[in-house]
Amino acid sequence: MKKYFIIITLFTSLYTYSFNKQVTVHNVKEFFKALDNNTEIIVECETLNFTRENLEVELDIQNFYEHWTDDEPYKSIPKSYYIASGIILNGYENLTIRSVEHTNIISNNEADRILTFKNCKRITLEGFSIYHTPATCNGVVLSILLSNNVFVNNCNLNGSGGIGANLIGADNITFNNVQIFNNVFYGIYAVNTTNTMFKDCDIYDNHDWGESLIYSDRSNLTLKNCSINNNQSKKLVYSFLKGYSYINFKNCIIEENTFGYDNKNYINVSSNKEEHKKTLELFMKYLQQELGSDHDNHNNEFISFFIKNYKIVHKNGTSFDNFLSFYYGLKKKQIKTSGFKVVNNNNVIVNKDKGDTEVWHFYFTRKNKIKKIDIK
Repeated sequence: MKKYFIIITLFTSLYTYSFNKQVTVHNVKEFFKALDNNTEIIVECETLNFTRENLEVELDIQNFYEHWTDDEPYKSIPKSYYIASGIILNGYENLTIRSVEHTNIISNNEADRILTFKNCKRITLEGFSIYHTPATCNGVVLSILLSNNVFVNNCNLNGSGGIGANLIGADNITFNNVQIFNNVFYGIYAVNTTNTMFKDCDIYDNHDWGESLIYSDRSNLTLKNCSINNNQSKKLVYSFLKGYSYINFKNCIIEENTFGYDNKNYINVSSNKEEHKKTLELFMKYLQQELGSDHDNHNNEFISFFIKNYKIVHKNGTSFDNFLSFYYGLKKKQIKTSGFKVVNNNNVIVNKDKGDTEVWHFYFTRKNKIKKIDIK
């Protein structure tokens, strides 16, 4: 039976990939024209310039920007690309992007996220050096958002500032032989990210503007056979929740850093009730922070807490299909959460010190994702 299973699996694999297109590209315009599902893009050029002004000219997408509004959050079109402080490849499946000459992907925009994969499945990125050209910046090099089954092989993530690998709501992500260096805030930033492996990676020469070399909240990361050295960060790992880090270091060399390392396992195994409580605490901390500010830095983190078909039901019976609609409603009304308290791991008392206290009841899936909120 095992023999037949192997034969069937091999046949299925060959059948699946026999329909793939292979396209060779030599510049930015050809690269974006080649983007498609079930496609392998071979890049044969020294540099792809993803600077915003260059993309606007090359692609004629001056008005094709991601945006959020009070009434209707941006709904991205499947299998598309757009600009949102950098280029976002959205909704692609079974896409391989491979460089023959170890191509540079660059941006002159110091605050931009150079390359982002969002809502993608089965992606391979191989053989690139990705970096900002200014000497210092605060942008992100590579982001993987709300995506799964992504492989990053033989790449250099040189921040010249900012964050090297930004992972939010990602699942089954693998970094093989990746160099992460020269990032000011974090080498790795992960929120609600599971089953993620860094294998044979070098993480070095990162700086000390952030709280730590690795930020990890509600995430499960494994670093195997990695070299972590000469980093100036205050800590190896930091969590917004403080004390809930989910990182396993296997056979890693960790030396010559400013932080100490006691060679312990950072994985925290908890019951579902404890997981629900941690989820609600992090969710409410983000919400409290964002409602009290004039920015919207955690939209992707918010989305990562939920399953796709969730709903929010207010006491008047109105349903909100999208949390961001509800969130922007609160922002528009200038409502702030002065405080909150998690009760029984499913209820959150909002503004607990005020007379207009609300109770939000959360329902979870077996995988600890939020599927419904009743706001009473």
